[in-house]
Amino acid sequence: MTDIAIRCAAVTKHFGCIKAVDRANLALPEGRILALLGPSGCGKTTMLRLVAGFEVPDAGVVEINGRLVAGNGCFVSPEKRRVGVVFQDCALFPHLDVLDNVAYGLAKSGDQGSRVTAILNLVGLKGLESRMPHELSGGQQQRVALARALVPHPDVVLLDEPFSNLDAALRVRLRSEVRRILKAAGATAIFVTHDQEEALSLADEVALMLRGQIMQVAEPEELYHRPSSKEVAAFVGEADFLPGEVSDGQVSCELGRFQSRTAASGEVDVMFRPENTQPILHPDGPCEVVLREFFGHDQLVTVRLPSGDRIRARVGPEADFAPGDRVRVRVRGDVTVFPAPSRASSSGLDSELAVLAEETFGAADACSSRTAAAGANTANVACVSSGRRETC
Repeated sequence: MTDIAIRCAAVTKHFGCIKAVDRANLALPEGRILALLGPSGCGKTTMLRLVAGFEVPDAGVVEINGRLVAGNGCFVSPEKRRVGVVFQDCALFPHLDVLDNVAYGLAKSGDQGSRVTAILNLVGLKGLESRMPHELSGGQQQRVALARALVPHPDVVLLDEPFSNLDAALRVRLRSEVRRILKAAGATAIFVTHDQEEALSLADEVALMLRGQIMQVAEPEELYHRPSSKEVAAFVGEADFLPGEVSDGQVSCELGRFQSRTAASGEVDVMFRPENTQPILHPDGPCEVVLREFFGHDQLVTVRLPSGDRIRARVGPEADFAPGDRVRVRVRGDVTVFPAPSRASSSGLDSELAVLAEETFGAADACSSRTAAAGANTANVACVSSGRRETC
């Protein structure tokens, strides 16, 4: 059984009347990389600081490698937690060269030099030992900060939005390098980000925070394809929702009728990801292209349906669409449904989807590393098979 490196149970933190972290539960196995994802002000940096020991929780407990470090009357100071931290601005000492910056937190010993040399090789800074911070690029400075965090053999590495000050191209390159470095070092890590693409591509697991609560913890593919609630689905990636209804084992909406995996009946919201919808040019098509956004590697086409609702479709760069084009819309792959708030309680859909969600996610455990959905959010999702359908 894999050991748990970080465990947080019902962790809560207030700043005056603001509840920054609200009964947050988290469990991260050793050697895994977790992205703490959420919008600005959701509490993700406060959560990181609670693990680091820079803040004291008002309630709940924090454990690192099975050792209680906060809660139940206990508080272990940051320097005694065996935690390495990489700050958003790197926080390098401007008067120290690369070698001395990396070695700063390492106790003097006979193998200090060899340890620093090994880490510098790992992060790709060999030959730059004598350079000063101002002589380094932004990416090199970030790697120095990561090397300094790794050199003392920490139990956990915490990274606070480490790529936010870098330009877009460098961010993409550096995040793959950081993942390689952390994996090569066998490190357990949590990094904070508001960038969904960054979280999904770098992490082994993603914890989504909203309003101080951890709404769902899952591997990137599961979080994207099987979000625990409509709110989670709307934040992670692009998603459009159409009203639908489940009856006789099928869900119907404006884009067609699909096979349903729930026997319940009632109103639902049907989620469509842009990559699952395909506009097809047709002179008598019932839908109209209203917007085309070209990104080079692909393009995003917004289509207005006969009802006036809009959905987006992600297509290749060679596709030729223009506002005013008439199209049909084809749905590819599976769609996901959520109970519509107006009738979720009376339709019986919640109880049916709860069974499906348990089969999909497993039982909701407050400290599960796979699903830590808040409240009953895990009961609010079901997948249905689309086959290939087009609007009539």
